[in-house]
Amino acid sequence: MIPSEKHFINFDSQFLILVLFLFLPFVGIGQNYNLVVSDTWLSVQNSAAVNVSGNLVNEDNGSIKLDGKICVGSHVINNADNNMFLDQQVIPTGVLMMSSLLINQQIRGFGNSIFFPNLHLIGTKKTLYLADCQVNNKLFVEAEFELNRLNFIINNKNTDGIHYISGFIRSESQPSQYGTIQWNIQNNTGAFSIPFGSGMGNENDLNLTIITETSGSAEGFYKTATYPTEDFTNIPFPSMVMSLDPYQEVNVVDRFWFVEPTYVSRPNISLAFKYNPNDFDTPNQVRENTLEAVRHNDAQQKWDDWKPGGIVNPQTKTVLTNSIPRQHQFSHWALVSEDESGDIWMPNAFSPDRDEYFTNEDYGPVITFPYAKYEFFIFNRWGEPIFESSDINIRWDGTYKGEVVPMGTYAWLIVITKHSTKKYKYNGIVNVIL
Repeated sequence: MIPSEKHFINFDSQFLILVLFLFLPFVGIGQNYNLVVSDTWLSVQNSAAVNVSGNLVNEDNGSIKLDGKICVGSHVINNADNNMFLDQQVIPTGVLMMSSLLINQQIRGFGNSIFFPNLHLIGTKKTLYLADCQVNNKLFVEAEFELNRLNFIINNKNTDGIHYISGFIRSESQPSQYGTIQWNIQNNTGAFSIPFGSGMGNENDLNLTIITETSGSAEGFYKTATYPTEDFTNIPFPSMVMSLDPYQEVNVVDRFWFVEPTYVSRPNISLAFKYNPNDFDTPNQVRENTLEAVRHNDAQQKWDDWKPGGIVNPQTKTVLTNSIPRQHQFSHWALVSEDESGDIWMPNAFSPDRDEYFTNEDYGPVITFPYAKYEFFIFNRWGEPIFESSDINIRWDGTYKGEVVPMGTYAWLIVITKHSTKKYKYNGIVNVIL
């Protein structure tokens, strides 16, 4: 812990800083001491390494040129009106390591966002308190990284912009303010993996991969996030989402994903969602081997106007979509499963005799589950169709060509098409009693 009595090492002389880091390969700032850079600049050369046991603080127009390594045991704080690490190489080699094994470390300050050359997170939990910080080369993840409803930027269009070792990135904040990873993919292609995690273990059990199949415009990026819902009702919904229709809440994984493109010309992509089975435990009725990804069309307020299709792998707990054209990319995604075929109720007899009571005069099913399409057929004893309907409210009145059919046994067939396009057939017989 940082002692109550503050200890500071202030560098007021530019000359002193240059001498210190040009000629000493390793400098250690003693136990629980802070390194404060104020009204000057600090240069750490390629061959140099600095160990700061306390806070690393940049303020009063200080700045740091980091080509070597700084290892920080407490918090990284920027109170200056610059981005802290300046004059970076084209491909930065400098590394800021947050490596405490004892305290939860923070990235914070009252100044501008911090632009790290490389950032390596090791050990205990790290929490972001400063919006739009970014890493210009690589983020090494070897700890829990809490985004805390803020945005963190990977300013590297290559697929190795995040180097995952262990731990996870925690988004997990509900709408309307997500904790997001913004990856400046630009016009590059490849598989860009974000190691999101639920916190149920020290792993990336919610890993999200964006696979860019074609090049987008040069300035483009994707913002990504995920969050769990409160229970099987999937509340709260994402912004702009009013319902889960046509899906039943018990068939939807209790989690949403946020994948927002910002491009002049978007690439075609596919997505790989890793899921945690705890997000569809009882009372959900999710069938894991039928899971698929769907996205919400905010303009039409629909989940099912278009679906990418894809495959689920229950062994790796991953749903991989087929190609998603640029025009079908919207921000909010969910994983849904095909529900069971469902039961329908059909009486085994009815009496279309047109008596004075006018009861039991028509015939049709009772269906209590959602479906996309309904088809109902009646056949006579020779297998000839004598009635059909695609509207559940239009039932058979026991007639054929305007006349009541003879008393006897007739066959019926119902074909139900689910929103997944899967078809279910039901059949039986009915006795016409006159």
